[in-house]
Amino acid sequence: MVEVISALAGHLPWGSLGDGQGVELAEVTGHDMVQMAWWRDTDMMARAVLDEVLALTAGAGAGGARKSGDVTVFPVRPGAVWITAPASAGLRDRLAGSPLTGFGTITELGHAYTLLRLSGPRAPALLSRHAAVDVHPAVFPPGCCTFASLAQVQVLLHNAADGGRGCIFDLYLPRSQALALFQPLAATARIINAAFTS
Repeated sequence: MVEVISALAGHLPWGSLGDGQGVELAEVTGHDMVQMAWWRDTDMMARAVLDEVLALTAGAGAGGARKSGDVTVFPVRPGAVWITAPASAGLRDRLAGSPLTGFGTITELGHAYTLLRLSGPRAPALLSRHAAVDVHPAVFPPGCCTFASLAQVQVLLHNAADGGRGCIFDLYLPRSQALALFQPLAATARIINAAFTS
């Protein structure tokens, strides 16, 4: 498989800024993403097989991502999910060799999308300046996901915090728009005394 290079190579500024206590903005590399889409008349069966193949537990409810170890499943529309995992997990091959292929299609998205991560106690403040989504934990708890527009870029926004890891938001977006989103987020992060990681 072709190596996926950073969508922001050469653009992550300054290495580190601030005291690290505000918000950190980083590109997460080494992740695979696939879309699994199935035919309408197989919805219940396809979901059951997906649960079995990926060893998924009960979901977080409407709008919630589901996890099994390092694998995360996002509901993106009726009859389709996005599935992410570290590249080392061999996600596409694992799914292609499963009974899921009898219910629909599996499409590789990892080369077309990138993952930006916002973390730290001021991450919600940064997001609130760019998105019309309330990310307060009472409204958008860990595991919740939704599509949102940030700086005119459509992203899949995921509250990835779990078990005491603080505020972590993952933004899945087209690689071609990564720099267009990173620049305004970086400018806002500088204003609120943020830290950058490369």
